Amino acid sequence: HRVDRRQRQMCIRDRLKAALLLADLCPSEENRFLLEAARAQRAVWTYLTDDGLWRDKRLENGRFIDEAAPASSLYHIVSAFTQVVEAGTLGDGAPSLALS
Repeated sequence: HRVDRRQRQMCIRDRLKAALLLADLCPSEENRFLLEAARAQRAVWTYLTDDGLWRDKRLENGRFIDEAAPASSLYHIVSAFTQVVEAGTLGDGAPSLALS
């Protein structure tokens, strides 16, 4: 039985959003969840292209599958980064989440 080892951008976006929510709901674990959010944010960033598009699936070897990504992903990407901004975790508040 073959295991599919593709990674979808959707799962990483959800991990980012969940980590931010948990950081807000669990003050005693806030730093741990913000670090997880930072890792997820950096991972989502790798799915974005220099020409303003995005990729959907990455293979186990790190290469992306060359196919059209769902248009609806843009909404979810913007939603995830809106949550980052609303959480106040950019810039001086949490340098580990800076987008640079």
